Amino acid sequence: MNPAAATMYNYAPNLDGDMIATAKNLNDAEDSLNYKWDIMALGLDSMHKHHKHHHRHSDPISGSLGFPPTEAKKKAAAKIVYYPDPDTMKLDGDIIHSHSSLENAEKSLEHKWKWSDE
Repeated sequence: MNPAAATMYNYAPNLDGDMIATAKNLNDAEDSLNYKWDIMALGLDSMHKHHKHHHRHSDPISGSLGFPPTEAKKKAAAKIVYYPDPDTMKLDGDIIHSHSSLENAEKSLEHKWKWSDE
């Protein structure tokens, strides 16, 4: 005998708090909008059966490209400062001058400065 056939399944399990809250919120939204959400209209049934038309539906809320940016998001994005990558930049003039000054001092003193990480 197939062990799965002998397994007793609980078709009405106790739901966790998130599922209970989700079901309540869905019912409240349907009541306040006077609209019953029909999940089967989304075509999810055909996706689970790998039906030949399973890609025919886009996201019913925002489309396949997502939500368009809001004015607040556009303003926030405009405030972002994009700093250049220092590895792709030339050295600043002050740094070049410091390197030159160090080189000249080492030559004139005939002493190489030894850097310490401590």
